[in-house]
Parts: sequence; C-alpha cells; structure tokens
Amino acid sequence: MGRGPIQGELRRLGHRVAASTIRKTLRSNRIPPPTARDQAWSTFIRAHAKTLLATDLFHVDCALTLTRLYVAFVIELDTRRVHLLGITQHPTAAWATQLARDLA
Repeated sequence: MGRGPIQGELRRLGHRVAASTIRKTLRSNRIPPPTARDQAWSTFIRAHAKTLLATDLFHVDCALTLTRLYVAFVIELDTRRVHLLGITQHPTAAWATQLARDLA
C-alpha cells in the first residue's frame, strides 16, 4: 500500500499525517513499497473464493394466493451451491438478523 491510500485512510479516521511521516515510518519498520498493483477485486475473490458467501433476497408473486413471498439465500462462490435460508411474506430486520445468526 502506498502512502496515498494510507494517508487517505488515516485522514478518514480523523488523523492528519504528512506523507513524509508515513514514508519514514514505513522505512524504519522495513516495510517495502508495493511491487505490483495486483490487488484487484477479482484477484481477491479468486484467492478467497473457498471461504466467501454471497447473500441476497428475491421475491416470488404467487398467482393462486395473490401474495408475494420473499426468499433469502446464500451462494458459495467456490462451488456455486445455493442454500435456502428462509421464506416469508413480511421480511423484517429481526427476521434477516435471525437468518444471519442461524447461518453463522
């Protein structure tokens, strides 16, 4: 990580630090500058695919009962297996929180 991103993150946290201070700190701790810009999102996903899950909701309108059902699911990025978490007519924050707890 170069000085720019470090300086930006520190500023976002409310700390103003000069680039020269960051440079001195990195050098004194023998932290080399980044060699390649290989930190792309796709590289991260490939490296961690075995441990990542994606979650989402979709709805289904039932023609017979004229109701809308909300379906929560997760997909394993590595195997692309889909797991059903729950179905409800009235999704609430408490319902979604409980699904997350059950998943964990």
